[in-house]
Amino acid sequence: MKTWILIAATILLSGCASIHEGNLAQVKSGDKVAGLKISALETGRSGNNPFALFTVTFENEGDDWIRVESVDVDFDAQTAKTHSVVLGEDLVSWAEASAEKQRLDDYNDEWVKTGLFTAGVAAALVSSHNRNSGGTLAGLGLAAGVGAYGATKEIIRERERIITAKAIPEKHLYLPFSVPGKLFVRRWVLINKPSRTPITSLDLTVKTVEGKITHVNVPLKGSARGSASCDERTVGVKGC
Repeated sequence: MKTWILIAATILLSGCASIHEGNLAQVKSGDKVAGLKISALETGRSGNNPFALFTVTFENEGDDWIRVESVDVDFDAQTAKTHSVVLGEDLVSWAEASAEKQRLDDYNDEWVKTGLFTAGVAAALVSSHNRNSGGTLAGLGLAAGVGAYGATKEIIRERERIITAKAIPEKHLYLPFSVPGKLFVRRWVLINKPSRTPITSLDLTVKTVEGKITHVNVPLKGSARGSASCDERTVGVKGC
C-alpha cells in the first residue's frame, strides 16, 4: 500500500506544470468557503467513448485546513436520464475492462516513451517486496525522471487500486478529504454518458465538515463559458 502511495505521489508531483490546468469554478449558490479554489479538466478526450474521466483540483489559498465531508456531481433531471457517476461494481468492471483494452493499446508511441517509467515502477515494486527501501526510492526516482506524466497516469494507478481492492479508491471524488493551507489536492471521477456527447461543464456540490455547502459550476476547457473573469471563477476568494 505504501509503495502505491509513493508511486501516485511521484506521478502527481512530476506531471503538473501548474496547479490549475483546467478552468476555475464559478459559484452558483450557497456558502462561501474562504480560500478554496476548484478547477476541473477532462483527462484525454472521450470522443465516441461512453465514459469520461475528470480530474478535479481543490486548492486552499488560506492558512487553515479545509475539510471536505462530501462532493457530489449534480445533474439536472433531463441529463440524469443519460449521465451518471460510475460507482461500486460498475466502477470495478470498468477498471478491469479498460485495463484489458489498455494492454492492447500500450504498444504505441506513448508507451515507448514511458518505458523507463515502467522499469522504474517495476524496480520499486521488486525492491519494496524485498524490503529494500533504497531500491524502492531509486526505482521511483527513475520513474519520476522520465518527464511529465499528468493526471492520466495517476488515474491508471487508481484504476489498478480499484481492481485490487474491489472498492472506491482513496483519491475518488466521492470520498472525504482535507486540503492543508497553501496546498492543493486532486481527485478524480468517472462519468457514464452517451457516446459522442461532450460534457461542457461540471456542476458540483461541496460540503465541508463545518456544514458549509456551496454549489459551483466548472466550465470545461473549450466551452464558451470558460472565459469567465477571475473573480467570477473563484470560490470564496476575491481575486486570483
